[in-house]
Amino acid sequence: MQKIFFLLFFLTTNLFASGYGGASGFARSFAQSHNGQKDLLLTLSESIAVIGALGHISGYTSIHKYGRNGDVGSSTFEDIWETGDLYTWPQSASTLYVVSDDPADNPSGNGAREIFISGLDANWNEISEAVATNGTSNSSATSNSFIRVNRAYVSAVGIYAGTSLGSNIGRVQIKRSADNQTQATIGLETGVNTIGLGQTQLARYTVPNNKTALVLQGSANVASSKTAAVIFLARANADNISGDMDAKRVGFEIDELSGSYIRTFSAPLKFGEKTDIWVAAKGSAQGTKIEAQFDMLIVDDPQ
Repeated sequence: MQKIFFLLFFLTTNLFASGYGGASGFARSFAQSHNGQKDLLLTLSESIAVIGALGHISGYTSIHKYGRNGDVGSSTFEDIWETGDLYTWPQSASTLYVVSDDPADNPSGNGAREIFISGLDANWNEISEAVATNGTSNSSATSNSFIRVNRAYVSAVGIYAGTSLGSNIGRVQIKRSADNQTQATIGLETGVNTIGLGQTQLARYTVPNNKTALVLQGSANVASSKTAAVIFLARANADNISGDMDAKRVGFEIDELSGSYIRTFSAPLKFGEKTDIWVAAKGSAQGTKIEAQFDMLIVDDPQ
């Protein structure tokens, strides 16, 4: 409670003072609003997210999750991540390794020389580690064991970066040593010119130990003239792997989506520690391209 009070106090004395001309300026802005209550809630939500991103208050972090699946089928739901199809959720921690389908992604090549992996350890605490690439051969295993991978990106390359150069040259996969299951893929944008994208595209996140996630906004986009059903899912207590286990539950759903959709929550969706959050979709035809993203504020739990 003290942390929330301090956050609101910070917002009032800093953001409102600078953005609205102090308390009286904010009051005038609120009174002149055509939809004051909604605008106030959105202003608070957006301001909190900005503070989390800037790191002005200890214990608050803003996270943006973005995922893409370029080949969603029409018969069953698929998860929205670069690898495609369904993600297999690990029930135990394992070391990881990386492997590319292009030999230029190596420690002395022009492509990706190093991959930085961020995720959770066996106790669901946040960990991260950098791994040197090894071209089309498996890299050395990480020193840490991961039970979840929340993000990975190219952290070193062999050429100065621009639009067409300076990232991964091949598709780089992050895999578990225990069973070779893919945890994430750093992909490519293909077309007239193929370029590396430099980081994973995962519409998926697991809340770390002793933290709470507040989802402020979710969105999805379906390419071309196709439609899709898109669902935002969550499963609490991901460490409960026997007996009566926790079911997945829908956070919100978009039926027959064509084009883009954005939903901002006036009251954020709240998810506790060790909760898996992800997006899945089913297209109207094979080869449906779907993107999904969500924005969160991650808050340290009281100790």
